[in-house]
Amino acid sequence: MHRQGVVSRTPRPVPLLHRGNKLTGQGEPMSTAYTAETVRTKLMSDDAWLVRGLLAIFARQTEDERAAGSTTHHNGVGFNGVDAPFCTSLAEQFKVRGSLSPKQIAALRKIMPKYAAQLAAIANAKAAAAATAADADAARAAAAEAAHEARLQAEYGEP
Repeated sequence: MHRQGVVSRTPRPVPLLHRGNKLTGQGEPMSTAYTAETVRTKLMSDDAWLVRGLLAIFARQTEDERAAGSTTHHNGVGFNGVDAPFCTSLAEQFKVRGSLSPKQIAALRKIMPKYAAQLAAIANAKAAAAATAADADAARAAAAEAAHEARLQAEYGEP
């Protein structure tokens, strides 16, 4: 029950604004941006998010770090030096088996929240890339429609 004066601890996604309206300068809601807090909440409650997060951070490790199972480049992405051997092992096991044991999930749930900011950046970059691709698709469709209309007008004249 929600008591008056008590602030909910459930993080709310922040709206991400798309291109600004040329007339008003105001953006249109495009999608929802993830914050580190919303990602942390998902990691603590959803095994699928936990495993996808593990694989996403593993993918950010450099090739030599993945091969060695350690952190050799201190570039602020991927696993830290302490977590790298264990998390690399879990990621490789998941890729082979397609699952992790309940004990592995429990251990991962303790580790992954510290990577919430990296995961939020990854999720937001994917959303932005998808929006850009959708914009490009819409522009191609509009150009094709305009070309079709121009052909019809040239062939049949003004309506």
